[in-house]
Amino acid sequence: MRSRTACLSLALCASVTGCYSLHPVDRSALAIGSEFAFDLNDVGRVGLGQAIGAEVAQVQGTLSQQSGDALIVSVSEVHTLRGATLVWKGEPVAIRPEYFSTLYAREYSKTRTFLLAAGALAAGVFIGSRTFGGGGTEDPVAPPPIGSSIRIP
Repeated sequence: MRSRTACLSLALCASVTGCYSLHPVDRSALAIGSEFAFDLNDVGRVGLGQAIGAEVAQVQGTLSQQSGDALIVSVSEVHTLRGATLVWKGEPVAIRPEYFSTLYAREYSKTRTFLLAAGALAAGVFIGSRTFGGGGTEDPVAPPPIGSSIRIP
């Protein structure tokens, strides 16, 4: 019963966490409150270097407002050219249209979430069957003969 509960809890956590995917969209799809990712070009890396750091490849966050020709984004993640991911806590950054080459919308992926939950459930069942299934042998411990002593190193 414990293993079944643990497996169901693991699957529930995986499904609640969910998986998201990025899909390229046109700049006309920008909507306040939606989550987007911006692939920065060389001009953007130079222009945003002071605000977000050097060697940034992609900025992810929620579009909070449009101010003139700049987009104010509450940044949640920054991905560097070297593959590192830096988590931010919603700090606002102004991104101008000439700073990015590709715009992506972040969308919930039911398929990826289902596969993650199924994998977590399968792993939980496997671990539960090995942990709670028993099937092991117990080595009998014979008492020492009468009159002998046991030295423990």
